[in-house]
Amino acid sequence: MDGGTDSLLTDLRQTFNKKVPGGLTETADSRLQRTLQHYVKEVERVQGSAGQEQTQDILRMTYDSMAAWFRRNLNQIMVQAPAPAPAPVEEKFDSEMDPATVFATIKAARAAASPLSPVAAVPSRMPDLPKVDFKPVSPNTYLQPKDIITPQQDVVKYREVEYNLVMNSKDRDWMNSTNQNRYNFSIQFNTNFRPKGLGIQGMVQGRLRNIIRLEFVKAILPVEGLSVVVPRDCSASIVTPQATFQSVLSLPSINVLVDELQGNNFGTTNSIDNSLAICQYDATWRSDGLYHKPNTSRGYALFIPKFMKAQRIYTPAPLANLQSLSFRLQDPEDKLLSDQPDSASVRRIAFSADVFGSCYSDPSGGDSNYIFVNTKNWFPLWSFSQLDRILINGIPFESGSDLDGGKAFVQWLQGTGAHTLVGVAHTSNSADPLIVDDGCNTVGYADWIVIRNRFADPKTGSTTLDYFTGSQGGDLQLAKDLATYPIDYVSGAMLNLSRQVQLTVRVITREHDLTSNVRADNI
Repeated sequence: MDGGTDSLLTDLRQTFNKKVPGGLTETADSRLQRTLQHYVKEVERVQGSAGQEQTQDILRMTYDSMAAWFRRNLNQIMVQAPAPAPAPVEEKFDSEMDPATVFATIKAARAAASPLSPVAAVPSRMPDLPKVDFKPVSPNTYLQPKDIITPQQDVVKYREVEYNLVMNSKDRDWMNSTNQNRYNFSIQFNTNFRPKGLGIQGMVQGRLRNIIRLEFVKAILPVEGLSVVVPRDCSASIVTPQATFQSVLSLPSINVLVDELQGNNFGTTNSIDNSLAICQYDATWRSDGLYHKPNTSRGYALFIPKFMKAQRIYTPAPLANLQSLSFRLQDPEDKLLSDQPDSASVRRIAFSADVFGSCYSDPSGGDSNYIFVNTKNWFPLWSFSQLDRILINGIPFESGSDLDGGKAFVQWLQGTGAHTLVGVAHTSNSADPLIVDDGCNTVGYADWIVIRNRFADPKTGSTTLDYFTGSQGGDLQLAKDLATYPIDYVSGAMLNLSRQVQLTVRVITREHDLTSNVRADNI
């Protein structure tokens, strides 16, 4: 025992030596030491340290336990007994019971006792023996709220964790959804399934919980023509249409609206009030490619909320999770940046050997070096242009003289990633023979895109095509099979990957700080 425990043991010994006839025996003294050590350890385990208030609890509980033990074993501890009594059977006293049970009993006894009177002594259960008057160590001690040991709940520590949420408009359902485009799309969260079919759906698999702040970071936008404007060149002797170019760089700012969130902006229009961020131009970049045809895709521009905090804070209670985010990018006049489609449904596919009128036609009956894809609806020149990258999907091939060759062609067309456009064209004569003219018509519309066919491995040095059917004649027949398809048989679609929007949002969540529960020697 340490010094503090020794002083307690000395006080208890003096008290019991005065009250017990004959003083403490060796058995009683050993029982007293064990009882005192037990309650000292229990108080230190529950309350952490033993101060003045805890010392009174230790003395009182030790005294009460020994008093009860004396009453049960008075005939065995009497000094100067006529004959040595047999060794008492070691029994389990109250202090060796479950601490939670003992403390609950003490608490109930305190509640039953009057707060204005001392603790009542436990009546003797041995009326035949001489009654010993036991008194508490501190007879003037009264029950107070601080005398009750109340366990404290553990303190849970949290930390803030930042995540970068990057969303691209190309990941939306562009195959089926006709009411969305690159400037108006939705992202789903916490989805445990993907739709049937191609599985195209804008969604985030990661689960973000306990969100305390959402902050808009940046928007990467394509530098493209936003509106269809076709002026005429009146200075020439022959009036011809000219392609104009009015991009997002002509705007002072753009407003980023999210249906599920409301930012910290106030302004003179509803678009500003409902905006999560008001972004301004920051940087541009484009390819160094050379163009020999009118081009309406000129790289990308970065827009950020300069000098402003574009955020939504959830305090004091965090947001449980995100279900969806629906974005709309508008100009200062509260209009969508562009309602022109960046996707188109496929109507027909033709090889260049069966197409006339275009500079990409090969009507001599030889190889088809290019492939023409016809769309169901006409599109403006600002939707697709030379060197744009397109993605094709959803095209079947279930008839023809060579099914394996047709399936190989379809697999290459929509299974090798993006294709690069070499030009656009519009229909001049849809009957046989098929005649198309390069570029758009007089008002800026077209209905054909042209991509390069599959050539042999360049490591071989061959200048011939990599035939889908294995021979030139087989591919010519494959082209005729494609030409005999019903007009509305093809059910696929294509997406212009060069015109997509990328948005970045910073998400700050509240998570458990596990490092606070790690031992120092494990760090």
